Amino acid sequence: MFRKNEDHRQGDLFSHMLLGLTEAKYKRAISSKEYIFYEEVFCRIDEGIFEPLFAGGRGRPNAPLNSMVAAMILREVRHCTYEQLFRNLDFDVLTRMAVGLTDMSETPFCPATLFNFQERLVRYEQDQGSNLFEQLFHSITGDLLERFEVDAGIQRSDSFAAMSNIANYGRVRLLVEVLLRLYRVLEVTDREKVDSILKPYTSQSSDNYVYRMDPADLPRELSQLAGIYIRIFQLLGKNYAEDPVYQMFERVMAEQFEVGDDDDVRVRTPKEIGSNSLQSPDDPEATFNAKNGKRQKGYKVNVAETATPENALNLINDVAVAPNNVSDGTMLADRMDTIKQHTPRLDEMHTDGGYGGGALDPKMSEHEVLHVETGTKMGHARVNMIYETADDSYRVSCPSQTALAERTSKRWKAVFNDEICRSCSHREHCPTVQHPRKRTLYFDESWAKASIRSRNIERIPEERWKLRANVEATVKEFTGCFNHKGKLRVRGLERSTLQILAAALAINFGRVFRYQNRDTTPCTPQPNYQSACPAAGVSLWGLLSAVLALLRPILEKMAQNHPGNELGPKSPYYLSTAVLRTA
Repeated sequence: MFRKNEDHRQGDLFSHMLLGLTEAKYKRAISSKEYIFYEEVFCRIDEGIFEPLFAGGRGRPNAPLNSMVAAMILREVRHCTYEQLFRNLDFDVLTRMAVGLTDMSETPFCPATLFNFQERLVRYEQDQGSNLFEQLFHSITGDLLERFEVDAGIQRSDSFAAMSNIANYGRVRLLVEVLLRLYRVLEVTDREKVDSILKPYTSQSSDNYVYRMDPADLPRELSQLAGIYIRIFQLLGKNYAEDPVYQMFERVMAEQFEVGDDDDVRVRTPKEIGSNSLQSPDDPEATFNAKNGKRQKGYKVNVAETATPENALNLINDVAVAPNNVSDGTMLADRMDTIKQHTPRLDEMHTDGGYGGGALDPKMSEHEVLHVETGTKMGHARVNMIYETADDSYRVSCPSQTALAERTSKRWKAVFNDEICRSCSHREHCPTVQHPRKRTLYFDESWAKASIRSRNIERIPEERWKLRANVEATVKEFTGCFNHKGKLRVRGLERSTLQILAAALAINFGRVFRYQNRDTTPCTPQPNYQSACPAAGVSLWGLLSAVLALLRPILEKMAQNHPGNELGPKSPYYLSTAVLRTA
């Protein structure tokens, strides 16, 4: 049964927990980061978003959802483990305050309750196609954008890899591991059928089997496994067609082997295996990608944030997770409807050169958003050809003339006046093709669009040309949700999305907290000693003179009481009079 948690709104939140504190400590508690978290995050969690997860009518009420959601976000704020989180929930006053717990009695939810809640979120997204935690993210972020008057008219976007928390399986180990997992779910009678076939593998783990294998035996092992796979498939038939493990078995067999009509099996070459093939039995949705020579298995995250220069505070307003073999432009194109829905004033988006083309160009045009690219992939031609849209065609200009392009069966062409071309100083390097009495430029539409997109930056003031760069710092902030191996702490697309959304809310809270606690005291002008000592900024002699000015009365009195001729030239009092004379 769904029930909202309103206990934290009844009376003074701190009446029990902070009763024994002194006034000074009480003030520090209510000005702490945890109390700001309580105000800015916990109190703005709309529990009604999660009502579809619970059955209606009578029954046992749910645990306080706002406290559990706040705990998930607070864990990302502190970059701690679940063990550390629940230890603090049980014994730390500030942690309990952050998640709206009003006393030091029992914690209203245990780790199992929190994990079950997360599983409900995952299953609901799988069944209904709706991410409730994403709805919460937009609810809280939209409130922050409005209350702090953040202008979302200009935004910037970037992507980064989020590797899944899975082992690195090679081909043989993956094939053996899937066989072992299938063997475990078989009924006793079916196990007896395959015992003799799988005997070399069932006596040890897949890791140990590969460890003892000679690399030179790899082709033989793959051929042997191919025969085993087709044999087991013939023995089991469709008896386990509904079992997820058997479905994984069928998937791996189709990806790794090619089965002919007469059940002949051929091992596919590595180039025949796609990047969306199974990477691990523990994460069937993870994909493979190689970037800058680094192999990655898992997902890709796209993040968008506000970037209007006049903003004193910028916030992340959209995050999305997808398989890592999806292009940046496709990810952003899929998110443009959502971004525009929640920030309708958006009219300028800054990205790097990897986003252009494909499905993104029509989306940007549909929403009337200027796409500003930096670091485009276009090369530098010896002759600069400028492309412009002209109704349903393109206008192409070279340094000497302009021509209207027309479509051919496969591409576009622009015909230039040969008489002008003959006297052109760029003739030797011109990309056009010479024909009788004319020169023709052939080009693909994608090239024309890329050229137009690369010049969008010239349509904005120069002070906005480098706005995209700061999104790299935002990407760096997300690394706090990775483990010591640089991987996510979870597996699966939905669970990864859940963690990334919680991390985005944690980052936004950190920015709000720093903004509220920024130092607004005007700087006091300091004396300029640069001219005296440019290297150090302060003159050493000036500092010594100031010290001597303080000591002058004492040194003069000592010099009078102890003349130098009585104590000798090495006397400190004699030296003091010498210093005074030079000063």
